[in-house]
Amino acid sequence: MSADWKRIPVPLPEMLARLHLPDAAPLASSAMAQASIKRQFLGPYLPLAQSLEWELSELHWVREGVLPFVDGMVPYLINNDGRLSADAASVLFANCMEAAPAEGPIRVAELGAGTGLFARYFLDEFQDLCERESRDFYRRLTYFVTDRSPRAVEQWQERGIFAPHEARVTARVCTAQGIGQVIPGPLRAVFCNYVLDVLPPALLRHRDDGWQQLCQRAWIPDNPALLRRYTPLNLDEIRRLACAPGEEERSRLLPLFPLIENDADFFPVGPDALAGLGELDEAPSSAVLIYNYAAIDCLDSLLAELDPAGFILINDYGPVDAEKEAAIARVNRFGPAIAVGLNFRLMERLLRNRGAQVATPEGDDGRKLHARLVTATKIEDTRRAFDERFAASVLDAAEAAAGEAREMAENGRWREALEGYRILISRNPRSWMLISEAADFAIRRLRDYAAGLELARAAVELNPWYSPAVWNVLGDALAANGKEEQAHEAYLQSRRIHPGDVETSLKLARSWRLAGNPAESLAAVARGLANDSTATFRSLLLDEQEQSIAALTARWNEER
Repeated sequence: MSADWKRIPVPLPEMLARLHLPDAAPLASSAMAQASIKRQFLGPYLPLAQSLEWELSELHWVREGVLPFVDGMVPYLINNDGRLSADAASVLFANCMEAAPAEGPIRVAELGAGTGLFARYFLDEFQDLCERESRDFYRRLTYFVTDRSPRAVEQWQERGIFAPHEARVTARVCTAQGIGQVIPGPLRAVFCNYVLDVLPPALLRHRDDGWQQLCQRAWIPDNPALLRRYTPLNLDEIRRLACAPGEEERSRLLPLFPLIENDADFFPVGPDALAGLGELDEAPSSAVLIYNYAAIDCLDSLLAELDPAGFILINDYGPVDAEKEAAIARVNRFGPAIAVGLNFRLMERLLRNRGAQVATPEGDDGRKLHARLVTATKIEDTRRAFDERFAASVLDAAEAAAGEAREMAENGRWREALEGYRILISRNPRSWMLISEAADFAIRRLRDYAAGLELARAAVELNPWYSPAVWNVLGDALAANGKEEQAHEAYLQSRRIHPGDVETSLKLARSWRLAGNPAESLAAVARGLANDSTATFRSLLLDEQEQSIAALTARWNEER
C-alpha cells in the first residue's frame, strides 16, 4: 500500500452523479410509507379450518400418506420408538385382566395411525406380554388400524408393516367421525396418538357482542419469475383454482404450498357456524381460546362405540391450564402439516359433562406432551396401570437417562455411556432409534465393530421401512467390518427410502468413489448439495467432490 494512499470517499454529489441518483434525498418516513408487499390475495377471509392453507394440508396428507414422516418434514419419533406402544400394551393388558369377558373377541382401534409403527410395536409387545402371562388376549384380539389417507393404508400393505400379525390386523380408511360406520363395536380400547390436534379447530375470543373466531386470507407473491419455479400456472389460474370446489383442481396448487402466506383477523361467529358454543365459558376479553370442536365430536363418537369397561388413551400436546392457553393458542406448522394443540382443560370439562371419567397421570402438568385416559365407568386396575406407565416421574427418568448416555458418549466417558445404553435398551428393547444410536456409538467411539454390526442389524429388524438413518448406520457397520460392497447395498436401500436424504448422498458418494466409479460419486455429491438446505454436510460433500474429480482426472490421464 503506497504511503500517499488516503481512505477518503468520493464526495457525495459526484457519487450521486455516477449512480444517476437525484441530488435531493427523500425522507425515510416517506419512503417507508410508500413501501409495499407485492402480492395477490387468493380469496376472502375464511375460518381457519376452511382456509386454503388448511385444505391444502389435508390434500397433501391424503395424497402422500406416510411420506411426510419419511422425508423428515413431520416429526414422528415421539410415538413410534416403541416406548409408547409398550406403555399402551400394559394398560390394555391390565384392562383385559380386570374386565374382559372370559371368551369372545377383543376389539381395539387406532385413529390416524400415520406410519403404523405404533400399532406394529404394540402388537409385538402385547403378544409377548400375553405369552409370558399365559393369557389368550392376543389370540382374541382384532386391531383396527385406521387413517383418513387411502395412500397411507396402501403403503402399510406395500411395506408389510403388519405381516407377522396379519391374522390380528384389519386396516381401514376412516375419518375421525366415521369409526362407527367402518368398525364393528363395541371397542375395548381406542388409541389417539397425536391425531386430535390435526382435526379442525377454532381459535376464539369473546367480546361484548359475542364470540369471534380467527379467520385467514391466503395470498401469494406477485412475482411471475418466482412462481415459474414452482408451477406453470399464471396468477389468474392460481386465483381461480384457489376458489375451485373440487379437490382435483385444488390439488394443482400443492406445489405452491411453500409460497402461500396468510393474513389473520377475528370476525364474529355466525349463528350456525360453530356448534357447542353454549358449552363454553366466556374467556377474558384479551384471551384467545382454543376450541377443538372436531376433536370433541370425535371423542363423542368414540365413546358411543366404546365397551362400558373400555377406554380411550389420548397422547397429544397443548395447554393444560388457563394461564398457558393464550401463549399456545396458535397454528403450528410442520412442513405441510398444520396442527393446533389440544385445550385439555376444556376437553376434560366437556367430557365430564357427558358423564365420562378422565384420568390425568401424576406430574403431567409439567410435561410438554400429555396423556389422558378416558373411560365411561371407573375401572381401577386399568387406571392404576395407566398411572404407573404414564406418571411424569417415570417418563422423565427415561428421557433423562437417554440424555445422560449421549452426554457421556460425547464427553469421552465411554464406560459409563456403554452401561447407560445397556440399561436403556434392556428397558426398551424395541426402540430402533436408541439401538441404532448405540450401534453408532460402538462403531465410532468404542471401535467394537462386531457389536456395532449386531446392534445395527437389530435396529434394521425393527424399522426397515421408514428410517434412512438405520440403514446408513448398518452400512457404516458393514464398512467398518471390511464389507464395503455390502455397505454400498445398505446405502442404496437408504436412498430408496428417502432419495433426498443428504447424509445418504454423502455416504453413497464415498462408496461409489471407493468402488472405482467417480462419475456416480459426483452425481451423489450433486444430489446431496441440492438437498442440503442447511449446509450441514456441504464441506464434506465438497471434499468428496474434489477427491472424485481427482480420481476422474487420473483415469483420463491413464487413458490418454
